Amino acid sequence: MRANPLILAVAVAGSLASVASFRSVALQDREIQYCGAADQPTIRTCGDPEVGPGIWVTNHDKNPNVKYFLYENSRDEHPWKYLDIPQGTRAFLQVCPTFQGRMVRGTVAVNTNNMPHMLGTWIEFSIVGGTIWGDISFLEGSDGGALMATTDGSGLVRECVVDLLTAAPSHVLRVNDAGVAVVDTVVDKPWRATNHAARAWLNARCDENQIYIQEPNQAIIASSDGRFEVMMVDGVA
Repeated sequence: MRANPLILAVAVAGSLASVASFRSVALQDREIQYCGAADQPTIRTCGDPEVGPGIWVTNHDKNPNVKYFLYENSRDEHPWKYLDIPQGTRAFLQVCPTFQGRMVRGTVAVNTNNMPHMLGTWIEFSIVGGTIWGDISFLEGSDGGALMATTDGSGLVRECVVDLLTAAPSHVLRVNDAGVAVVDTVVDKPWRATNHAARAWLNARCDENQIYIQEPNQAIIASSDGRFEVMMVDGVA
């Protein structure tokens, strides 16, 4: 499992210049207070009440079968809940006040089979003291673009919303667990090296200070009202 970078946001309260300092801290250094039980069936939602922390999600993906799965840290085999909305629509995805984890594209058949599915775009975020901290990460590859924006009036936006897949050459791609070709991972794995061609492909199309493609950068943002706007663009699952 790759540790979520947002586990010690409270240590840098309000200082985006310092966010890199908690990216390297081990996940186990902060106790996880989970939103759901490990043995709880994955929850399906078509949109939650607009209460408490969470993210607004807009579906501009290519594939009509794409759903949006929330994984809590250290539970890579079991998503807590998923959002099922039609293309071109927007809905609120509520989380608990201690959420630490990510949202990813997926399908019910694949993502609820009790196996980890790491390849693809990660919308990483954590709630700390009512503030939401987050980033868009392509470190584990990319199955499409995304945008993340604050909703507290600060006007911060992180995005790469170009089509990353249609013209991608075969040597930057890898087939995911659903049998779909997506941009390969750009971090070293115990069983395989970084795909440097994939990293170059992403760097040529996205601002490295907007998206986590490599470190260090300024990809992490915070919204003091506990919410982000997230738009998923030209993606597959």
